[in-house]
Amino acid sequence: MILFIVIKNEEFIRLSNKVSIFFCTLIKHFIRFRTRYININTILFESGVSTNYIL
Repeated sequence: MILFIVIKNEEFIRLSNKVSIFFCTLIKHFIRFRTRYININTILFESGVSTNYIL
């Protein structure tokens, strides 16, 4: 019984890692997709320029 719980816990950790990586990549792609179609005026904002180059 304890061994089963440990195995399940490891699987859960692995699954949560996969889910978090998936969401991170999804958010990155969404931000990249959005910044591509934003006006040049918004991109020329100081914060916009820095975030665009970071992403």
